[in-house]
Amino acid sequence: MSAFGEVTQVVFIEINISDIFGKATPDKQNQVLLLLIMDCKLNGKRLEYKLKAPFDKLIACKDCRDWPQIAVDNLDEFEMVKV
Repeated sequence: MSAFGEVTQVVFIEINISDIFGKATPDKQNQVLLLLIMDCKLNGKRLEYKLKAPFDKLIACKDCRDWPQIAVDNLDEFEMVKV
């Protein structure tokens, strides 16, 4: 798959994550979480975590219409994501 195709697939997953997660089996949900988050800690009743790159850059962006440019600007990180 081309780099553009991989980035497109990652952005598609990010946009549709709640629908994908809601329909997934527990095993697939676990795989999605492993792809997205790291450093999970339970602080009382609160789960704290960090988003893995490049997803952290997408979430930090205030306007999802800017996601394609963020993907282009961080193409090397998106290419490393295996979905």
